[in-house]
Amino acid sequence: TRQQQGCLTTKAMLPAGVKIFLLSICLTHAMAAETLNDFLWKKRLLVVTGQPAATRATLDTSKAGLTERDIRIFFLSEPGIDPALARQLRERLKVRPGIEEVLLLGKDGRTTVRWKSGEFSIADLFAKIDAMPMRKSEMRGD
Repeated sequence: TRQQQGCLTTKAMLPAGVKIFLLSICLTHAMAAETLNDFLWKKRLLVVTGQPAATRATLDTSKAGLTERDIRIFFLSEPGIDPALARQLRERLKVRPGIEEVLLLGKDGRTTVRWKSGEFSIADLFAKIDAMPMRKSEMRGD
């Protein structure tokens, strides 16, 4: 169609350097897709299912503590998470549809704690993490 021809013409008129730049952005994005293995021994994962508004508000008040404990947060019901990673998390954690939960995976990749959404608290999260042997070692500077 005429509209498609215009689009093709516009793309064809781009300088070669711009085309290469745009292609490199696309390839970098494709290569940057994360998997669960990317976090193993590096990050603790906090996975939030269902409608996360209250949990998000709770987490927003404690960013320094979350960073200090190497926590990466994933909200499975919101856009922005890589679909393949979201699928891995759902399968690994056996996420049940319609159930609102907050789940913690340790740096070793094992599910450490599973809270129902209304039972989750920052104090409990930090206490559970700080009691872990790996976290104790981190606090000692080992």
